[in-house]
Amino acid sequence: IDEAVYAMAGKARSAVATGGMRTKIEAAEKATGRGITTMIVNGTKADPLEQLRAGSLHGTLFRRMDDPLAARKHWMLHAVPTSGRIWVDAGAARALREDGASLLPSGVTGVEGGFTHGDAVEIVTSTDAGPEVIAKGFTQYGSRDVSRIRGRHSDAIAEILGHAPADIVVHRDELVLLDRTRSSA
Repeated sequence: IDEAVYAMAGKARSAVATGGMRTKIEAAEKATGRGITTMIVNGTKADPLEQLRAGSLHGTLFRRMDDPLAARKHWMLHAVPTSGRIWVDAGAARALREDGASLLPSGVTGVEGGFTHGDAVEIVTSTDAGPEVIAKGFTQYGSRDVSRIRGRHSDAIAEILGHAPADIVVHRDELVLLDRTRSSA
C-alpha cells in the first residue's frame, strides 16, 4: 500500500482516537501481506454484507499479495516489538534487498538502542530523503557487541569479542524486508 494512500487517510481527529481510516488501512496492509484480499466499506449502510454480495456496495478494495509473507515473517514484522536499530551502508542495504543476503558486520555503520542476542531490531539505511527502515530481524549479537564489530570482516569477530557464535549479525532466515510488504521483492 503506497504512502500516498496513507497520506489521503490523514491524521486522527482526536488524540484518543483509535479507529480512524489510517488504522483500517494498516489492517488491510497486514491482511494483504498474508494473501487476504480486503475491502473497506461503510458499515453503517443497511445490510452491508448482502449489498457487497450483490455488488451494490462501494468501498475500497485492497488486493492480496501474489506471494504472501510466510506466517513467521508476518508475525515478526507485525507482532514482535523492536528493541533497537542497526544502521547499514548502501552496499549492505542493496545486498539485503537484491541478493537475499544476511547482514554481515562489515555493512554495519552504527547501532541505536540497547538490545541483546535474539531481540528484534530494525535495519536502517541513510538515503537522500533521510533514514529508511528497510528490514526487521532477530540479531545474533547484543548492541554492545555489534558496536564493537561494526564495519569489520566476519573473520575478525572472534579476535575482537573473544568468541564468535555467528559470523553474521542478522541471518537472512531471521529477517523480513519492509518494502516486501509493499512490493513483490
